[in-house]
Amino acid sequence: MKTELAILGGGAAGLFAAVLAASSLQTTVLEANARVGKKLLTTGNGRCNLSNRGVAPEHYHSNSPEKDAKRVIRGVLDAFPRDYTDEVFASLGFLMKEDPEGRIYPRSEQAAAVLDALRLTAEAKGVQTLCDCTVESVRRTRDVFVIATPQGELTSRALLVTAGGMASSSHNAYDLMKALGHTITPRFPAICPVRTAPEAVRALKGQRVRAEVRLLADGEVRASTVGEVQFTESGLSGICVFELSRWVGEFRTRGTVMGKPCKSLELSLDFLPDMSEKETYALIARLYSMELAEELMLTGVLPKRIAAWVMKDAMSRREIAARLKGSRFSPTGLSPWNQAQVTAGGVSLAEINADGSSRRVPGLFFAGEVMDVDGDCGGYNLQWAWSSAAAAVNAVFGYLEKV
Repeated sequence: MKTELAILGGGAAGLFAAVLAASSLQTTVLEANARVGKKLLTTGNGRCNLSNRGVAPEHYHSNSPEKDAKRVIRGVLDAFPRDYTDEVFASLGFLMKEDPEGRIYPRSEQAAAVLDALRLTAEAKGVQTLCDCTVESVRRTRDVFVIATPQGELTSRALLVTAGGMASSSHNAYDLMKALGHTITPRFPAICPVRTAPEAVRALKGQRVRAEVRLLADGEVRASTVGEVQFTESGLSGICVFELSRWVGEFRTRGTVMGKPCKSLELSLDFLPDMSEKETYALIARLYSMELAEELMLTGVLPKRIAAWVMKDAMSRREIAARLKGSRFSPTGLSPWNQAQVTAGGVSLAEINADGSSRRVPGLFFAGEVMDVDGDCGGYNLQWAWSSAAAAVNAVFGYLEKV
């Protein structure tokens, strides 16, 4: 079987690339799962958070050398910004809506509708899709790629790898790329729950509370977010925790946070983010003056079990205030891959051009999560899928015109 462009992976980036490429090229998508777009269905809690008003390079991170990360991320986003994505989805019949935090969704708020639009448009344009198709090996012979699968060999003039991250069933793409000469940077889960010592959260399991979560590296605040924190049997969850989880992974993998070495890392929870320390202490003094029973002291301020946890064994008003404004938890790890929304790490950007083409293998291209790029929570990762897919397809056109 022959094709002009083989796309390894039928997720968001792969389907978007197929739609863009199929008008000009014979295109084949190879997907390891039984159906394409499985992960896309879960994005935005099923509402499909397509992008974010604030898309910019500073919302993206990498384990590759800083200069290479900046070169590729900025190059992709400059060439194919959010406006381009809006135009493509508008051409597929989608109207967009934006929430107060800048997250962008299809007006229907249905991830299934986005998947159907991409899948059916690709099909209408003649894209051949092979599901339950695990790629066993890839080799380049002369001017084509030979792709071995259980269904037989496929030859292709160009190969675009969009196989996703470690949570994908096709994560053997990393091994395939290593065999072609590419380097894979350290990988760890991101946008996911953070694990702590079980005894630190056991009494709070199942509780939810609004708090400011601060990332403390050697006691210094490196980042902070505000939102609902959820306590689980093994640690901390909630979007505000997800937003800091990437740095927990970096610390445990590389001993750095935001590229700076550090020896310790903690998450500090401020249960009264709208009050200053002075105001908090005044509140406690007022509550004490009311001569309330200890078990009632903070029940009008925090959920009952969290209030009891703060008050337990507290020796002074200042200790209570300190717990309210800065209860600290030491991360022991991250959730398993199947609970992570994205993979941090991947194919090194030092070996990829700003258009997604390989610096090692002619005719090889990359897009999406398989690259060493991970975005913040809130639509940034899907925007990377769309933009990097468009950049790669454009580069494929240029490459095939020359060979």
